[in-house]
Amino acid sequence: MANKENVLRRMAAKLQKLDARLAELRSGLAGKSEQVRGRFAEEQAKLQAEREALERQMKTFKEAGAEAWKDLRSGLEKGYQELNKALGGAWKHLRKEKDAEPPAAGKGT
Repeated sequence: MANKENVLRRMAAKLQKLDARLAELRSGLAGKSEQVRGRFAEEQAKLQAEREALERQMKTFKEAGAEAWKDLRSGLEKGYQELNKALGGAWKHLRKEKDAEPPAAGKGT
């Protein structure tokens, strides 16, 4: 099993990719109508809150003792997968509003 430091490095890299995708989503909305931006405002807020929760999980994971971190790892991975899926859904909805191409999904990273 991967050690704690490797898990943290991989998750930090995944968070950076998610941050880039969130930024692209926000920039994709920049030229849209007020109505479109309004429809996505709540979804953006939810995605950001989930991202922040994932970062808090990482901090808990980092501070966990030798036994606890193994249990926390699965929750951290699940949180990432859920956020990645939600972000993909946001892009799917945005594509219905315009011909935007989503960034790479980051699957398997």
